[in-house]
Amino acid sequence: MPGPVIETKAAFARRVGLSRPRITQLAAKGLPVTPDGKVDVGAALEWMSRELDPTQRVAQSKAKARPALVPPVPAPADGDAEGGEDGDLIAARTEHEWLKVERARLALELARGDVAPWAEINRVLFEHGRRNRDAWMAWAQRVVPDMAAELKVDGATLTATLRKFVTAHLRELSEAAHADR
Repeated sequence: MPGPVIETKAAFARRVGLSRPRITQLAAKGLPVTPDGKVDVGAALEWMSRELDPTQRVAQSKAKARPALVPPVPAPADGDAEGGEDGDLIAARTEHEWLKVERARLALELARGDVAPWAEINRVLFEHGRRNRDAWMAWAQRVVPDMAAELKVDGATLTATLRKFVTAHLRELSEAAHADR
């Protein structure tokens, strides 16, 4: 497993859409940095999600990190006491800043190889399923002569029967897998 991703404060600031001085301020408040002043990206993103309070608008005008289990801030409903354009704008800006941190976290996980695109996952699973199907069909062909000799039956009849049952079983497995989705 690859080690932590370490970046300069300037590179980390670009990753999360903040200024370098803001990263220095956050480091003074506890943002994890190495002894030489660089940033451990994974630890820093986790710290931002956990520690930054999105309600402190002035002190953290750009550094809004989404706590791990907090849902997005909804826009105020019509007639709400905080409604109106200002409430909607603050909520939208807050959500935008949270999304920037989440985007940076996903980019890091992708770079580490912790996540993969769905298309790649589907391709690998499809190839795996095809190899298993082909292996079972080849097994049926391979064992027929020995089974026919042991049972003292016609090889062609046994081949057709075994192929029919293996194919039916593979179809059942495929249908069960699709039903689980």
